[in-house]
Amino acid sequence: MTKETLAAMIDGREYLNEITGIEEALAAANGLIVVLGRSDDICEMLGAINDEVGADHGGSVFLSPVGRRVIEFPDRDELDVLRKFGLEGAWSDFIAGAIKIDVSRGGQVGSGWSYKTTQRHATFQVMEGPEVYCTGIVIDLKECAF
Repeated sequence: MTKETLAAMIDGREYLNEITGIEEALAAANGLIVVLGRSDDICEMLGAINDEVGADHGGSVFLSPVGRRVIEFPDRDELDVLRKFGLEGAWSDFIAGAIKIDVSRGGQVGSGWSYKTTQRHATFQVMEGPEVYCTGIVIDLKECAF
């Protein structure tokens, strides 16, 4: 299964019914990650990486080569702590080679969750009634540089 095939399969589905358990298992078996919005504050990854990140005000998340985990960009307070203990370089090393995904949560009707990344990906839309709830992405880990 390719990222394009999976994105086409789930395109247009309703919020909370975006992907079946079988499709999620197929995504995992094929090294695919589905990135989508849930609730009003969650960026969720399903498939080859199964994780979620709080993103109520947008921001950035990273698919890290270290354990292939999703990590949040530290907020200002967290960066201050890293600076205080001289660990800013460790943060930079940790995300070196990671794939950055910018998360956006629109504030207008029809402008739900969306994601931007320089990593090759396929897109799909999740609907909530007649409105677009989310424009999600599917990434193939086999195409990633880590």
